[in-house]
Parts: sequence; C-alpha cells; structure tokens
Amino acid sequence: MEKIKIKLVFFTPEMAEEIINKPSVNYRNTKTHVVNQYAKDMKEGKWVFCGDSIKFDKDGNCIDGQHRLRAIVKSGCGQWFIRVDGLEPESAQNMDSGFKRSIEDYLKKQAEAYEAGATAIVKQSAVLSKNSKHM
Repeated sequence: MEKIKIKLVFFTPEMAEEIINKPSVNYRNTKTHVVNQYAKDMKEGKWVFCGDSIKFDKDGNCIDGQHRLRAIVKSGCGQWFIRVDGLEPESAQNMDSGFKRSIEDYLKKQAEAYEAGATAIVKQSAVLSKNSKHM
C-alpha cells in the first residue's frame, strides 16, 4: 500500500490525450454515447468535481477513467480529478464506474492472445446453452 500515490490533478486535454493514446492493457470498449454526454456536460459547465478518481496501475496503465479522459479531449475542457497511481493491474477487474463489464471486456483482460472473434463464439455458446435448457 505504501507504493500507492494519491493526488489532486487538473487533467488538461493534452494530458488526457497523451494518456488515452498510450498503448495499454485497457480492456473496456469505448462507449461513444457516454463520452459524448460527458463532453457535453463539460463544455456546458455542468461537470462538477465530486471526488471521482482516474486510476493507474503500477505499470502506468490507465485502468479506470478512460471515458472521462476521452470527454476532456473531446470537449477541450480540462477537469479536476483525484489521480491514483500504483494499483495492481488485477484491481481493474473489481472496478465499475456505472457500466456492467461485458464478456468481451473480461476476455480481453484474461486472454493472453485475445481474438475478437472469441467473443462472438462465447456469446453464441451462452445463447445456445440457455435455449437448450428451455426446450
């Protein structure tokens, strides 16, 4: 726990863009409608600091806050967030910022050689399994 650092940071659009463009282990798909709504709120001055954090693992990967960072870039409006650095990469599995993580999100994180087609196969398998129980 002593390696975890917490500080209040004003994330500029340039900082946010640098973070989201960094190759990382980000395993959550971007939900464009969420980014658009956040960006609209930021542009209209409706986004209010409420203690939310942007979280990074000990390798420097952003593991929570991608939608908010993308909204900062899209809106061109910097925002204050608590920055948490030094978390274990596995801690991302326990985070949820209001969205349910999909099967694809978990597969991307868990699979060493993730293939996009694997998600479709797993989803189809789940549907077939569910339907066969009702027959």
